[in-house]
Amino acid sequence: MSLNSENLKLSRYLIEVEFYDKLSQQELVILYSTRSGHVKIIDLFSWREIKQFSSKNINLVNSFLESKILVHSYEDELQTVLNENNEFLDNSSKLYFAIQPTAACPLGCGYCGQLHSQKNMNSLNQLLLLERVKNKISQGKFDALHIGWFGAEPLSGIGVIRKLSPQLQEIAVLNNLKYGAKIITNGFLLNPQLTRELIDEHKISMIEITLDGIKEFHDQRRHTKGNKPTFDRIFQNVRELIEINENKCHITLRCNVDQRNKEGVTPLLHLFAKHNFQNNIKFYVAPIHSWGNDAHKLSAEKTEFSNWEIEWLSLMYQLGFKVSWIPKRKKQVCMAVDKNSELIDPSGKVFNCTEVSLVPFYEKEGTNIHELGHVGEETLCNESHRSHFGSFYNEETLQAYSCHSCPILPICGGSCPKEWKEGRIPCPSIKFNIKQRLLLAYATKLSEGKALKSLS
Repeated sequence: MSLNSENLKLSRYLIEVEFYDKLSQQELVILYSTRSGHVKIIDLFSWREIKQFSSKNINLVNSFLESKILVHSYEDELQTVLNENNEFLDNSSKLYFAIQPTAACPLGCGYCGQLHSQKNMNSLNQLLLLERVKNKISQGKFDALHIGWFGAEPLSGIGVIRKLSPQLQEIAVLNNLKYGAKIITNGFLLNPQLTRELIDEHKISMIEITLDGIKEFHDQRRHTKGNKPTFDRIFQNVRELIEINENKCHITLRCNVDQRNKEGVTPLLHLFAKHNFQNNIKFYVAPIHSWGNDAHKLSAEKTEFSNWEIEWLSLMYQLGFKVSWIPKRKKQVCMAVDKNSELIDPSGKVFNCTEVSLVPFYEKEGTNIHELGHVGEETLCNESHRSHFGSFYNEETLQAYSCHSCPILPICGGSCPKEWKEGRIPCPSIKFNIKQRLLLAYATKLSEGKALKSLS
């Protein structure tokens, strides 16, 4: 294929980083296609020939076409990406229910926007939930049923989990579906006995726990409602979880970060390393964001946070953690865009977003504005609210947001439809540190003696 600007063009979903490689004494360019996930390394002279459409290297041209670094001139890449995302969602064979067994939580985190109470999901709503799961299965072509136990604090409603979990597993078996479950917990109640129960009886394959820095930082923000410290107990629970786990489930530790606790992340990583967590957990940091409140005002400026993240990722690599420098394609940003995903709150209300239930800010005249309906309704009355977030992968919708022209859309997925709808900019840190990530991916592969023609 000849290289000319009439039939080919550079992809709009391309990140390029020029740098001087001291080892080879060459000026090189890292090329990252966010569409394909491919990363190529080329000398600067050859890259300039490609960009000027004067290269005679047909093999290189074909390679770049395959990697989506070059694309055909007639292609509407945004529409292609959105079509691929929607096709992925349309062909999904997984049915997902996020279940809030209780509105209770022992912690009083200052940035949480939920209103907690001692309300558990009652027997009637449990029964209606099970019937809804069965009905959804009967209406679609699924090969898997996935459950997410979510809060408030789901372990405060362990009694509900104990009732629902066996019945959900039985439904999966009767319908010849694979069954999977995860739990998002603050870890305060996660003692060894309960850990064994979750893994062995409730088939939990992923546990996510939050630690907001070392003790002095964590306890200032993630204390009990009686203002008692929680770090020591949660950390001990994590240590025992790792000992018990034996690779049966994935353990993720999350750190919510703002200006007040950023100094607690580095010592937390060193603490993890001291206890040999490196091969047993996945760790990530996340900026504080709005949860129907003003928490986002405490968050760092996005470029600043992205620089912190690079420092922590570099430290993690040095300490022996597995680090994913280069993000992968994301065709589903969250449950909101998936018609086969729902959240059921303790009152039986149905949502398609995990950040709106139990949040007083969204209550208008006694009704949550994001509620799709009640789990007992055969036809949910508020499908318009589903499209409120669910139509996000629509070119007309994206016209209102900078995602429309952003080169990282394929790996970001648009971040958070709710945040965009509410007038905030939720762009993730990768938008601001992707070039640093690519350079660090190159440097780490070089240090490991691996081939460097491609990082993908």
